[in-house]
Amino acid sequence: MKRVLFIFLISLALTTPAQACVGRILSIGAVDTPMGRVLAETLALLIVERTGTTVNTSFYPGVTELYQAVTEKKVGILVENAHRGLTVVKAGQITDRNEAYSQAKTAYQANLNLIWMDPFAFINTVDWQEPTTTATVVSLDVMTDFPGLQRLINKLAAKLDDQAYADMTSRARAGDKPAKIARDFLEAKKLI
Repeated sequence: MKRVLFIFLISLALTTPAQACVGRILSIGAVDTPMGRVLAETLALLIVERTGTTVNTSFYPGVTELYQAVTEKKVGILVENAHRGLTVVKAGQITDRNEAYSQAKTAYQANLNLIWMDPFAFINTVDWQEPTTTATVVSLDVMTDFPGLQRLINKLAAKLDDQAYADMTSRARAGDKPAKIARDFLEAKKLI
């Protein structure tokens, strides 16, 4: 009997995700657009599958509501583009996408205690004349509580390039479900 119990405990230990944070919940927020939903679902699925951590996603009608939720600590992770980020921190516009990312990263950390992860795509949108950098943004509290999260999110950034972003956008606009788009992408890139 002891041997069976021992084997069970060893097998349980080997199958439990190494970075699981039992009882801890992460909250991802996004503006309620097709791509906002896809990117939030992609992050949520990656975190759940790789760490076992519970993740809640919330969608907001606009930027104001999203950042209100961040201020109230209802959201600890979001996806943002550098040009809109500069608008949020009232830093003016910079046309060079790399410089815009760098300035947004610095301003967010100094003023909002939010950390920009590695960028994962350059996008053209109807809102901006120039391509803008997109990245995951994480609160300092979440970074402190989940120290392995940065490495995991940056693995996603390394795989989510312009072509993947364009493909996901096309599927979202065609009406594919965000969760399906996210799973297909993560499985194809061997991230889950």
